[in-house]
Amino acid sequence: MKHSTKLRKSDIPAALLAAFPNYSGRKFQIEVTEKVSFYDLNWDGGTHNAYALVSLDGQGAAALPRESPFNPRAEGATFALPPRFVVVEHSHFCGRDVGLRFHVHPSDVAKLLPSAGEAAQG
Repeated sequence: MKHSTKLRKSDIPAALLAAFPNYSGRKFQIEVTEKVSFYDLNWDGGTHNAYALVSLDGQGAAALPRESPFNPRAEGATFALPPRFVVVEHSHFCGRDVGLRFHVHPSDVAKLLPSAGEAAQG
């Protein structure tokens, strides 16, 4: 089951924000989930999502591969989100930056973001 909650920047660990260091907006959401789906990996009608995988064990962030519009193998693919990893998604919709979304495994949310863990349970 997915739960999505808005966050304040001050609630977000620096390691997660570092996945997209050039992001200067104020829109942040956490989605508590066990699965992540990849959509809009390339510009298509003004919509674009970029993803980074962040290890909560201090291993840093890694950009996830981007697919060509002519070979969209990952488009729509869903994978199980393992504990101790967060997928950070930076989205643009119709040419507008709509912020960062943090896909967090349920077993990590209370340790990582206590206020979001409380909101997701409520």
